[in-house]
Amino acid sequence: MTQTIDAAPPGTTSTTGGTAARRPWRPAALWGLAGALAGAAVFVLAHDALGDDSYITLGYAKQLALHGHWGMLPDRPAHTATSVLNVWLLAAVTVVVRSPVVATGVVLAGALALAAVWLRGLAGAVGAHRGVTTALGLGLLATSPLLTSTVGLETYLAITLLVGVLRFALGGRWVLAGVLAGALVLARPDMGLFLLPIAAVVPWTGPRPWRSLGVGTGAAVAVALPWPVASWWLLGSALPDSLVAKVGAGAWGGMWLFTDATPAPSCSARARWARSRTSATARSSTSSPTARTPPAGSSSAAPRPRRGSARSSPSTTGTCGCPPSSSRSSR
Repeated sequence: MTQTIDAAPPGTTSTTGGTAARRPWRPAALWGLAGALAGAAVFVLAHDALGDDSYITLGYAKQLALHGHWGMLPDRPAHTATSVLNVWLLAAVTVVVRSPVVATGVVLAGALALAAVWLRGLAGAVGAHRGVTTALGLGLLATSPLLTSTVGLETYLAITLLVGVLRFALGGRWVLAGVLAGALVLARPDMGLFLLPIAAVVPWTGPRPWRSLGVGTGAAVAVALPWPVASWWLLGSALPDSLVAKVGAGAWGGMWLFTDATPAPSCSARARWARSRTSATARSSTSSPTARTPPAGSSSAAPRPRRGSARSSPSTTGTCGCPPSSSRSSR
């Protein structure tokens, strides 16, 4: 009687599917290596043409890594970095490699490596072909002129984190999804808007949606909230001072995002911006038709300042030219 043996004897390994069973991580590791190589190639091609904004970020990373100082210049602190996570990562690598430009390549290679791995997992979560989806996504990231022009900035990092949020949210791993969501806000706050549709749709595709949403939100807040709170107390504002230049005085004045005792960096930035607005207004009034030379016999003396105006009362301005807390809060 012939007997068929389907299973391998103890102590041996079956050759059928043995590699896939013993090394399930191998395909993801290979795609991660491909992503790292793609990131290195992009950096080699773009490192000689980094933009001025990239060098501002690298200046922050260099000061933080080599001097423990938060600012672009060594003699003064500042609060203008909009992507604190990118600065932190570049600074951490700069501590090892001692060059912020080389650190840019390392961070970029790591970001594309994670993007490839998470793209493969995302494809599996939605039922798409893993190899094709990962290859297309990685190829788009590595060859898009719009993206390659942002090397040194936070764009690649933010896209990678967004892919990670989707991958782990669809996989039901809400703690990791929330951690990456909080990191996304620290990397690029405006891309946090993409988290809203994810939070509105994805939790309801699985069991216990309210619990999933609460766990993810809690993890995101725990990661993203400490930095705005710390910067509010240490640097004077919850948001970077660079936002002052992007909004009007009427829209910004009196907002609670600035503390009453704003330190010199934040205050000086607002003062410079206010002075530039005043200078621009003066130039426009001088060049306007109504500001011509007065006719003969009329008084050409400048009008006297109004009683209680800021020019007549030094107490209405702070030590660096900014309005005091009372004037800001009354607007």
